[in-house]
Amino acid sequence: MVISVDREKLYGEYRPLLFSLAYRMLGTASDAEDVVQDVFLRLEEKPPGDKEHMKAYLCKMAVNRCLDILKRLRLQRELYIGPWLPEPIAIEADDPAAAYLQGEGVSFAILLLLETLDPVERAVYILREAFAFDYKAIAEATGRSEAACRQTMSRLRPKIAAAQPPEGLMPTADAEPLVLQFLHAARTGDLTGMLELLHPDASLRSDGGGKVSAAVRPIVGAKAVAAFLGGLARKFAGAADSAGTPELSQKPGISEIAASPASGPVAEFALLPMNDQPGLLLTVDGQPDTALLIESSAGRIHAVYIVRNPDKLEKIGRAGS
Repeated sequence: MVISVDREKLYGEYRPLLFSLAYRMLGTASDAEDVVQDVFLRLEEKPPGDKEHMKAYLCKMAVNRCLDILKRLRLQRELYIGPWLPEPIAIEADDPAAAYLQGEGVSFAILLLLETLDPVERAVYILREAFAFDYKAIAEATGRSEAACRQTMSRLRPKIAAAQPPEGLMPTADAEPLVLQFLHAARTGDLTGMLELLHPDASLRSDGGGKVSAAVRPIVGAKAVAAFLGGLARKFAGAADSAGTPELSQKPGISEIAASPASGPVAEFALLPMNDQPGLLLTVDGQPDTALLIESSAGRIHAVYIVRNPDKLEKIGRAGS
């Protein structure tokens, strides 16, 4: 029996869940939005047999659409120039999707690990860990047996644990003062201060997508990361000094003008939480130029991610404006 559905009501109820599922699967907000739209368009063509299992039905449709997209993206990412990073997202507290896009599950560290998994394995892990689906529902959504899904989770848990600091990531509110202190040290050329705040095995990845300048290989080790970021900070600190501007405000959302129109492009820095971690958005002449996301644990910075690919900054740019 086919039932009638109220798409508008269902969209309001399930859009946050489906977007967060698709974003975890694909690592890009734009593709995740497309998945949500496709699911509800197809819902009209293929309505479920009953309303009781609507959530599982919609999630299965979303997973299948994500698997199709991942086939298309595989070659693109294999040919990608330099390190590939997820598209950063900034979610307002009052956004219905906020509850689904919190914690370490949306951290870049986890999203990058998921990128290395078989797409179906990725779906099994996300449905189980992020949304607490039972194995019967996961099996129906992925087309694998319950036993196979359990075995997949058993294999993946050690990998996921190894990708995260033993103490876990610091919450944004706790990590933000650490990040501000680090940024101050970088802007003032305090190498010792930077090294004190970096974990010895800290890493930095930069994504320009071959469209703008970026480090083409990951940078590993506190000294190497400090040197790279110190040089980057000095580039903008000089412009800020020439304009006589103050230090970066420690209040989230408050920006600093790093250069005046008379001396060149207007560069503004704004604190903006991304993927439930502290972030910094740099705009030049009002356009997003660089998103910097920092993951910290136990009082030390473990990873720095720099996204410069313009295609991945449109959505985050609107959030920071």
